[in-house]
Amino acid sequence: DRATAIAGRLGPGPQLIPMTVALNSDRLGARTFEFGVVRDTTFTPLLAYLAVANVLTAYERATGPASFTIRGTASIRSHGALDFEDIFTGDQPVGTAAAYIAGPLTQLFKNTSEPIDVERIALTIDASEEQRSARIERVWLDTTRPRAGGTANLSVALRGPKGEEILKQVPITFPANTSGSIQLLVADSARAGADDRREVRGAEIQRPSQIIRTFNRSRRSNRLYVRLSTTEPGAVVSGEPMSGLPPSVLGVLESDRSTGNVATMRSALRGEWEVSLDLSVTGSRQLSLSLDQPE
Repeated sequence: DRATAIAGRLGPGPQLIPMTVALNSDRLGARTFEFGVVRDTTFTPLLAYLAVANVLTAYERATGPASFTIRGTASIRSHGALDFEDIFTGDQPVGTAAAYIAGPLTQLFKNTSEPIDVERIALTIDASEEQRSARIERVWLDTTRPRAGGTANLSVALRGPKGEEILKQVPITFPANTSGSIQLLVADSARAGADDRREVRGAEIQRPSQIIRTFNRSRRSNRLYVRLSTTEPGAVVSGEPMSGLPPSVLGVLESDRSTGNVATMRSALRGEWEVSLDLSVTGSRQLSLSLDQPE
């Protein structure tokens, strides 16, 4: 019998993207991991996902409550950077935390307008073995007669992970050029993100710069979002929302829908605020207000 032999010539190795994952664990302390991720349309997002998932499963508990706070960047040549900042909590948040990194990379590599060059991925993950979340329970204003152009303090009561009440106050300013009915929404990232997608539905995101900008503006789980809106038509042009447009301008934009870069908006954003927390926020509350004219 003969042993099988395979002859060949080794060519140049694949191009690698340096990737750093710094893990700060409340159980095992701080560790830093260095990876080389192959530069490829399919394998770069996949290997980035596996790198994060393997670090967390190897050094953190596989089951039970856990929280992972991720911060970092993915540097894209000639386009800036993807900015990562979010918290993932629950019984098994490893998969969603890893997908958070792989998702925007997949979008970038699958764009058909121009090639993408990822220069470096650097992440810092703070891990704890407890569920860190808060639920929105009540919201109220310090006035019963809000006025156009006036200010008010919005109070938000949240229920913390151990049943404690967390109170946040947000000073808001009502638009001076608006009267009548206005909606005040206090929401988590899921509700605020759903409203964003509903407003920009039909608008195509094609270029890498649009993908990066949309991701960096996306809603974060560790934020409390406050929005003032009215029911006025608008449009989204090349991914950029334009609210409160006159009917004549809206008509011109809608006539150009064949390009796929224009979508209709049904509401106009009149003000927006956000509050950063070290917890994952869930829930939403909405107030329907009637603005009085200034005296």
